[in-house]
Amino acid sequence: RCVEAEDGVGQYNSKVLVARVIINRVLSPKFPDTIKEVVSQRRQFQVWANGRIWEVEVTAETKQAVQEALCVPSDFDGLYFANPNGSDEGWYGWMKRNLTYVCTDADDKHVFFK
Repeated sequence: RCVEAEDGVGQYNSKVLVARVIINRVLSPKFPDTIKEVVSQRRQFQVWANGRIWEVEVTAETKQAVQEALCVPSDFDGLYFANPNGSDEGWYGWMKRNLTYVCTDADDKHVFFK
């Protein structure tokens, strides 16, 4: 649901990256240990805070992207992402100043950091 709510209209590879951020957080000692705890962590995922996560229908493509993120090995190490056109400038600015840039997704919707 989180991947669909965050990037449902994005390209397939963008969905994979969003899913990998969630997985990377579960595996990181800096974040909670379960997907639910990661997604619902205060001030982390806007779609949880604004309730959009409960309004989406998860598509087959998003399910496949999440499955790929879970099963296909990757060296992608992103832990954060932001939509430069939709994020609070203070939050996005903090990311740019304090985190390491990893990549931008194919449709320029999300910028990923670690």
